[in-house]
Parts: sequence; structure tokens; C-alpha cells
Amino acid sequence: MTLLFSFHGRAPRSHYWLARLAALSLLVLIVAGDLAVMRADPPARLPLLGLFSLGVLAIDIPVLWSCLAIDVKRCHDRGKSGWFLLLGLLPFVSLWVLVELGFLDGPRGENRYGPSPRGHDPAVFS
Repeated sequence: MTLLFSFHGRAPRSHYWLARLAALSLLVLIVAGDLAVMRADPPARLPLLGLFSLGVLAIDIPVLWSCLAIDVKRCHDRGKSGWFLLLGLLPFVSLWVLVELGFLDGPRGENRYGPSPRGHDPAVFS
């Protein structure tokens, strides 16, 4: 549970990409559900839409929270504060945030946010 919901520590790139895959899967399910509700008869559409919205909310909040937690831990792995994620809201700068978090490896050994999530011993790699 601390892996998915805690904002402390560091996370490797694989966790970042798995969180992205989970968010994309959730988006596909939401779109598929919306299409199914819209194909229902108009009188039956309103109750279905309400139930579907509650179901999406029940799933969406924990998934988005865990994605944010993993993103913050990925920032920590790169030696940056979680506030670095706010740069992703800026046009064109968001590409830099994606490269930093998704493609660049964190420093080997320990940093101020904790030990390396990959278990690298700095003495071996020096």
C-alpha cells in the first residue's frame, strides 16, 4: 500500500510507466462505459449514467492518487521535489518533465529522499 499511496521515498522508471498504463486503461474503460450508456434508451440512460459516474469516481480517485504518489516518488528518484510536477502544466515544458521522469535514471545510491529503489550499491558502481 505504501508503494501506491505514500508520497515518501523513491520509485524507478518501471513504476512510473506502470502508473501511466493504469491511467490509460482507466481512460479506455471510462470511454467504453460512456459509449455503452449513450447507446441505452433515453429513459434508461439517466439512472445508468448516475451509477456509472459513481463507479468511475470510486475507481478514479484511488488510481489518480496512486499515479500522483508514484510521480512524486519518481521526482524524488531524480533528486527533485514533488513540486517539480507543476512544471508539467506548462506547454512545451511538460515534454521536459516527461523526459526527466520517464526516461532518465535516478542517481545511484542514496539521495536526500532515501536509498535507490533499484538497490544499487554506490561502492560497486564507483
